[in-house]
Amino acid sequence: MPKKSKTPRTDQERHLTIDDLCKRLSISRTTLHRMRVSGNIPKPRQVNERNPRWKLSVIEDWEDGLKMCFITQLPFEISYPKRPET
Repeated sequence: MPKKSKTPRTDQERHLTIDDLCKRLSISRTTLHRMRVSGNIPKPRQVNERNPRWKLSVIEDWEDGLKMCFITQLPFEISYPKRPET
């Protein structure tokens, strides 16, 4: 069962602009554009051709999915160099 979003889904839910989303993800506008073209980020709601908006709850859910993907990719065993015997 999917986790509930941290932000309640309402008609007056907050929407993120391009600049808001870039700041949240610490990426440039160019990187965001590349992610949109490649389909690596949820599709925005198009207010008009030049003003896409992303629902905050959708971005939070997407971020949670990224965290889960990252966690499942981590190695379970980490090998460290052996210490010299004294």
